[in-house]
Amino acid sequence: MLDGAELYPALLRERSTSPRFAGRPEHEDGAATGTNPMCGDRVRVAIRRADAHVVEVRHETRGCAICQASADLMAEAVTGRSDDEALALANWFDSFVETGEGEAVNFDVFRPLSRHRARRRCATLPWSALRDALRVGREESE
Repeated sequence: MLDGAELYPALLRERSTSPRFAGRPEHEDGAATGTNPMCGDRVRVAIRRADAHVVEVRHETRGCAICQASADLMAEAVTGRSDDEALALANWFDSFVETGEGEAVNFDVFRPLSRHRARRRCATLPWSALRDALRVGREESE
């Protein structure tokens, strides 16, 4: 069983209580929501794109600290990346949370979740919403 200090390190607590990427962009090219009924998490991810790159990501997250921090760190990590790079990072993150294996400089706070199955969805929910927002953005631009 994980203790509170392992499950909620300082970076995770900081980004959940003082998110840097919360809110909505002035203009959005795609948005999607996700819910986790097991934990009560709900997230809305909105993106603004230019030239097949994510230039802004904002989230509105209600839920546990893990979900809130994951949404904020995700928004920071994908800003400036191409759509394909953002999708590849989302796929990598899912695998990382599942296995706890790999280099994860900014995401190391989520490594303990590989041993705490019930909380994995809390971390991956914003990334699922990001995938959907990117898909919506591509469909609308076609």
